Amino acid sequence: RSAQTGLMNHEYSTESASDIAIIGYAARFPGAENAGQFWENLSHSVESIRAFSVEELQSIGVSRALLSDPDYVRAGAPLSHLDAFDANFFGISPREAAIMDPQQRFFMESAWEALEHAGYAPGTFTGSTGVGRHVMSIAGPALKRVSLELGGSDPVIVCEDADVDAAVKAVIIGRYWNAGQACLGCKRVFVHDSVYDAFVGQLVERVGRYEPGDGTVKAEKPNIRMGPIHTRAGRDELLAQIEDGVAKGGELLTGGGTGGDAKGWFLEPAVVAEPGEDSRLFREEVFGPVLPVFRYSELDDAIARANDTAYGLGSSIWTHDVRKIQRAAQEIDSGMTWVNQIHYGYDE
Repeated sequence: RSAQTGLMNHEYSTESASDIAIIGYAARFPGAENAGQFWENLSHSVESIRAFSVEELQSIGVSRALLSDPDYVRAGAPLSHLDAFDANFFGISPREAAIMDPQQRFFMESAWEALEHAGYAPGTFTGSTGVGRHVMSIAGPALKRVSLELGGSDPVIVCEDADVDAAVKAVIIGRYWNAGQACLGCKRVFVHDSVYDAFVGQLVERVGRYEPGDGTVKAEKPNIRMGPIHTRAGRDELLAQIEDGVAKGGELLTGGGTGGDAKGWFLEPAVVAEPGEDSRLFREEVFGPVLPVFRYSELDDAIARANDTAYGLGSSIWTHDVRKIQRAAQEIDSGMTWVNQIHYGYDE
């Protein structure tokens, strides 16, 4: 404690202590912008200092997540020799891990420690199915309660009596807000034959107003700015899903290009009409600004296709017929069914 007080006052002194440990982010100590500089400053001022072992530091409450952080220091020495952050486990590339804020890594790995700790009972997780299984493997043996939200492929059913204009406006927000990167987004739309052409016509016209690019620069009206996909891998997957959907019978009505601003993984928002039900656009979660649209003539068929997925997060139906509303609420296999509206969940 006295050593740390001295450091904060730029007076490096051990007083009567023969061994001291300095635990913390190097950049938080005066006169040190990185771990190397911190160690150099300290070595000139302290006669005797040793590197405490990982076990010793864990015994006094330093978490494994912090000890794995290359920017964290142990007795002034970088912890580069310790186990590296497991980027592959979290589904991110080594390059993304390299530029990730240390605090992000800290929170991601600290979550596992909290889940394993006897003092924490429930846990919640939102993310991929693979990581969700890992969460269950940790919580299961301890009989801990967990809540997992592992993605969605929400269906939207537009009936013959729907307010088409309102439905299109809602689907635009539900699918293309945040560049389509939302769990409860409108992922598949089933439109009755009688209003299909009107719905798709308005949809394509409105989607065409989106202009991918720098979010700090407003698009010229009536265009609307759209930001990038969060990773290159994410955009590549979307392009592959579009390609597969077209190869399996779908028609690309608009979008799908990658032009525009080069400083980001941009994708022109797309609409794909009638991709095959064996296509990736139908079978997988599409986490980006790509929307498959399907025709139907009977509500039975629309509900059956809405349920033909491994996902069951949200759904919506657009109609004024209470009998259809009742059927959708009872028969669509999802956690939530909205009526003549969608989920608005802004991150802000």
